[in-house]
Amino acid sequence: MRCCVIYGILLAGFVPLTALMPSMAQHKDKGAALAIPDTGAGGAAFIGPVIVTALYPVFGGDGVGIAYCLLYALVAILSANGELPRSPDWSAHHCLASLDTELSVVAATDDFFQQFGKSSAEVCGSSLYE
Repeated sequence: MRCCVIYGILLAGFVPLTALMPSMAQHKDKGAALAIPDTGAGGAAFIGPVIVTALYPVFGGDGVGIAYCLLYALVAILSANGELPRSPDWSAHHCLASLDTELSVVAATDDFFQQFGKSSAEVCGSSLYE
């Protein structure tokens, strides 16, 4: 039973992936970024019942929960070693503004100023909360 609770807690950690993946991708890659979590969800919907069908008769419910916990541990280890490729001009394409520790705009790109319809003099130094 404890393993099932741990499984549920760990499963909740994957919920924001559908929102995070597209937000980290460039505009031209948004479709692919949405397809990756959907493919993972489809694979899990297929593999999950296969694991239960194979392990439940032999190890029971606790054995299935332990198997899922081991799979999540494996995913955590594999994810910790992953790295996003960064090109030298990555920040120029993704970072619209630089903020200080109090979330005030220090510097920004022309696109950032256009989104707010203000000049750099009006926006720089102001807080994002204003």
